[in-house]
Amino acid sequence: MVDKAKDTEVAFDAKSDQPVLLSIRSVVGSPIPVGCKGGGCGVCKVRVLEGNFSAKRMSKAHISEQDLEENVVLACRIIPETDLKVEILAETPEEDKS
Repeated sequence: MVDKAKDTEVAFDAKSDQPVLLSIRSVVGSPIPVGCKGGGCGVCKVRVLEGNFSAKRMSKAHISEQDLEENVVLACRIIPETDLKVEILAETPEEDKS
């Protein structure tokens, strides 16, 4: 996982039957912001740079067809099928305050 705002990478084991957001919660200091965990708030937006995933339904208010074509998805709604490399697009709470 790549957090360009902080120029960091985080590696973690994701379960193949669990959304990425739930898997990363086991990582101390998870870089992906957590919201509703159901695809409705758009807080956990990421771009998948490498790898394959399946996606559950996402709110079109937060993820457009163009977003999907560009692999922009919500971390709470994707399940990894292979190793993934993702870029964090969502703002962290610290970024929201500035």
